[in-house]
Amino acid sequence: DWFYEDLNRMYKLGIVHGHTDGYFRPNDPITRGQFITLLGIYEGMFTLTPSKGIHWAEVYWNTLNEARVLEKASSTVGAYGQLMEPVFPLTFESLEQPITRKEMSLLISNMLYNVFCKDMVKVNDIKSMIADYNSIDASYLDAIEQAYGQGIIAGYPDGNFKAEGILTRAEGISVVARLFFADRRVEVEDAESIAPTPDTSNFQSFAFKYRTMSEQERRLALFGDVNKTYFTSSADAADYMTMVTVPIWSLNTTTGVK
Repeated sequence: DWFYEDLNRMYKLGIVHGHTDGYFRPNDPITRGQFITLLGIYEGMFTLTPSKGIHWAEVYWNTLNEARVLEKASSTVGAYGQLMEPVFPLTFESLEQPITRKEMSLLISNMLYNVFCKDMVKVNDIKSMIADYNSIDASYLDAIEQAYGQGIIAGYPDGNFKAEGILTRAEGISVVARLFFADRRVEVEDAESIAPTPDTSNFQSFAFKYRTMSEQERRLALFGDVNKTYFTSSADAADYMTMVTVPIWSLNTTTGVK
């Protein structure tokens, strides 16, 4: 089967399992809860938010929400601009729903940028590549372009993307495999990287350098050991901690009625 290599690799790494009866059922819809579990289980991501027993995938919803993977622009505009909200809420009913292709694209795009710190891409004339581009919800178009341009998702043979369609378990496995493993991605000739503009002075922030560092370099810089992914205690982290003082405005607000 077309998804076999991806399934085999992810199964061996302990990222994916079959149903309790031992079957994988590739053509079944993959739920939001199942999909975010695949994303959250990789890279040892964790959450500081206590679980409330809402759903078995709650810990992964919290993990991805804290990492801004679930972030979507809201239709509400606040005092400081457009507000952000999770693409789907943390409820049992919500996480049991099949994930749509547009929701999947948003999560993949956010993972690329907010977790893996990848540069954004620009796909030249993407409208000609996706036949139903003009019918897709505009709030998802950027995410679809990023996931498409990075070689992680593709349209159907008829040229349509079918953003409102649901993802099957086989499709979900392959999408996540392409996200995690660069050698599984599809080459997109018309995609070009949009690298962030570096500081023109001699100083280059750690945040900027972090985007181009290898995984080993990141761990060495953050933890002092290429094999380490977290500190086990405050004592373990003590030598790597420093006090940072951030000056803020002192706001004095008075409210009254004329």
